Amino acid sequence: MIRIILLAAVTASLAACATSPAGNGGTASVAQEQRACADAGIAGGSGRLGKCVDNLDQTLRQDASSPG
Repeated sequence: MIRIILLAAVTASLAACATSPAGNGGTASVAQEQRACADAGIAGGSGRLGKCVDNLDQTLRQDASSPG
């Protein structure tokens, strides 16, 4: 339960600090990616969370740049 509260607080604070729009590789999109990985059950502060965020970011960028 504490993990969920901590992740929610971190996600909210990251989203509040967003300086560039989501989809532009800015802080808001990173916060959304962290939230998605956390929602998938990956613990915050773990190396797996960073890897998940990186993989999700790469996938989203590939999908955005692929035609059609």
